[in-house]
Amino acid sequence: MKRTQELAPARLVLPLVTACFLASLAMGALLTPPAQATVQAGEEARVQYTPEELEDTFRRLQTSIMSPYCQGLTLADCPTSGAVALRERIHTWLEEGRRAEWIVDELAGEYGEWIRSAPEFSGFGLLAWLAPGAALILGAVWVGGYMRRNTKPQAQTGDTGEAGEAQAAAQPQVTAEDEARRREIEKRVEEELDAWQA
Repeated sequence: MKRTQELAPARLVLPLVTACFLASLAMGALLTPPAQATVQAGEEARVQYTPEELEDTFRRLQTSIMSPYCQGLTLADCPTSGAVALRERIHTWLEEGRRAEWIVDELAGEYGEWIRSAPEFSGFGLLAWLAPGAALILGAVWVGGYMRRNTKPQAQTGDTGEAGEAQAAAQPQVTAEDEARRREIEKRVEEELDAWQA
């Protein structure tokens, strides 16, 4: 019986994790706009950047786009000629008035979603944002349940009612005879220790 009680929460974890995963995938599918609509909206909307805004947006884009030429580096950190050409292409797009979102979407369409240095907060990328928090919450629930099952309640002080009286009655009572025996044993141990140290 006890073994079944211990395994019951473990049996619930896998279905719960699976349900959370499937729900996040469904949410991602519902929240992801069609790719064509994103590109068309970006095509129509142009921005007139001031020189300072253009350079600021250009720097921000370079650090938010992973380089397709240098694995693990952003476009700003990659020294290859391909990265230089891609930076020039991005700068040209910005001069034409393209929005930063359009540029990132265009590059993601060309190279793949991995080109984003951080996943989007929609679609499958939403799972990357939500999964760590969900894992922390599930872990905290599991640890709390484990601690609650495997720790013994401490004795309460003060008036404990009938349950406390029953527990106190179950505790063995120390008699004067027991106390005398304990003192005799302590005295004998001390004598033997003194004899051994001498």
